[in-house]
Amino acid sequence: MSSSLLPPNATPMERALAAITARLNAVPLPYPDLWNPDTCPAGHLPWLAWTLSVDDWKADWSDAIKRSRLRSAMAIQHRKGTANSVRMVVESFGGAVAIREW
Repeated sequence: MSSSLLPPNATPMERALAAITARLNAVPLPYPDLWNPDTCPAGHLPWLAWTLSVDDWKADWSDAIKRSRLRSAMAIQHRKGTANSVRMVVESFGGAVAIREW
């Protein structure tokens, strides 16, 4: 049984296009790896940071810090401007902060 959705009266051109697109669908796509801070290639990290709206980004940071910032980016954006977001930003750099409200 064929997996094609073409009707029995499909033209040779339609059959050829279906065969080509079937081959293209077999090509693996790297999109899941590009969206994951842990598996994204180091050269693509700045683009992922831009996509996730990371506010502060330095090219001279270590890959570990960059990946940590990317992992926490969405949570920081959701809580932006709160004391908890300040803690998360500082923790992503490996530090700790004590905030006293006045």
